[in-house]
Amino acid sequence: MNKTAKRRFSGAFEIFKTILLVLLVISLIVLVVVYIRGMKVYENTVMKKKQNESFDKLWSVQSGIQPEGINSDHLLPEFVGYKQSTFMSPRGCVGDADSVAELYELVKPCIIELFGSEAVCRDLSIDNGADAFERAKKSDEFIYIRYHVPVLYQLIYAFAADTLTVSESDVAVGGDGNISAYVSELIIVPDKDFAAHRFVAYASDGAGRYFEFRPAQHIVTSGFYISKLADGAQNIEAYGFDFIDGTNIAVADAEIECSVISKSTSDYSEQADRNALLRLFKYNPDKLDWYTDGEVDVYIDSHSQLRIGDGSISFSTSDSLEDSGGTMRGIEIETLLGYTGDGAPSLFDKLSAVDNLVGRLGDISPSLVGGAATPCLGDVYADKSLLTVEYFLTHNNIRIGTEPYLRAVITENTISEIELMPVSVTGTEETVLVPKPMYIVRKLDVLGKLPEGAIKAVSLNYTDGNAEWTVSAK
Repeated sequence: MNKTAKRRFSGAFEIFKTILLVLLVISLIVLVVVYIRGMKVYENTVMKKKQNESFDKLWSVQSGIQPEGINSDHLLPEFVGYKQSTFMSPRGCVGDADSVAELYELVKPCIIELFGSEAVCRDLSIDNGADAFERAKKSDEFIYIRYHVPVLYQLIYAFAADTLTVSESDVAVGGDGNISAYVSELIIVPDKDFAAHRFVAYASDGAGRYFEFRPAQHIVTSGFYISKLADGAQNIEAYGFDFIDGTNIAVADAEIECSVISKSTSDYSEQADRNALLRLFKYNPDKLDWYTDGEVDVYIDSHSQLRIGDGSISFSTSDSLEDSGGTMRGIEIETLLGYTGDGAPSLFDKLSAVDNLVGRLGDISPSLVGGAATPCLGDVYADKSLLTVEYFLTHNNIRIGTEPYLRAVITENTISEIELMPVSVTGTEETVLVPKPMYIVRKLDVLGKLPEGAIKAVSLNYTDGNAEWTVSAK
């Protein structure tokens, strides 16, 4: 080999060694980065385990689906009020969604503390609960909340927390284990059993049961101050209020101006909306069997049926039957959540799935979720192995009618049955003044039309397009 060839070979060999060395250095850097990141994941995992953080959410995001949390707008109380000191009268909000939402946002941190994992829920006897509620109403400082319907405290926490996922370990437990505590009315007062600054809450389910929510013993102070309401609530439209004698029901001392609303049956004639609705219920618009039953279009497959028309939408599968043999069909919980959990879906997963379903319906057409109205969480209850979740509609936080707008039945991991009564609500330019609720109670009493028995609830509802007070008794 001549000298020129040798030099060329030697140069090429040196270039090769240089390239190889560079590749080795790059590989080493990558390995170091991977190692460091792996150690951080490990340390975080160990730390979370030490903190007893629940790992039932070791989930993976499903391709093409954006994970969604619960929409906090879907659980507004009907009434929120507070008393700040001995020298101030109680002030509250009702019949005004913006004001209720703003005031509720200010008190949410306290609710999260009292319903969260650092607190304990205790069942009270009727006498002790009634006495505690009565004492709380006479406190120099308190926060009072009334929900449209009784709601499980765990679900109140889930809507207030505003996080993607909630687990059982995030919420307060019963003093003697799990407890099924529904909250119709809630009053929060300073905890007089402690010299430190903290709060205790008393809840009534509206049917005779009372509960106490108190921070755990090691919690000596709260991060919430009622005095914060002085600044935050200045621009909120609130009214003076008082409690009806002999009850825990707060009523505003003012006439309330309400919009007159109109309602119309939702129309599904647009083919794009119809196809999107079919896909949501797992039907292929390009390949399906269907027939017409009067005014109703019926879509079927081997295990489900979807009926659209005559002012309603209904979906059912074999899962809703007791003899389904455990075969899971219907709309999978995971496809509505956007993530795959570790193990069977929890109560919070199922609630999130239905709430996300409401959001998907709204994405298809606002008329499927009330138009100018807003869906609000209603009854949630279990029947054997099935969980039922209901929503109703409100306009400016005034309930529309008494029947649910949506009802979903859930098996272990699917939504197997849905009943939807969609109406499109429109607010008109016309407004009316709704008399003070106390006036309504007294007028009914004078006319001999007050329902027999003690007053159970005084609520503001839309009937035939006009808002009016409704009085119910036990």
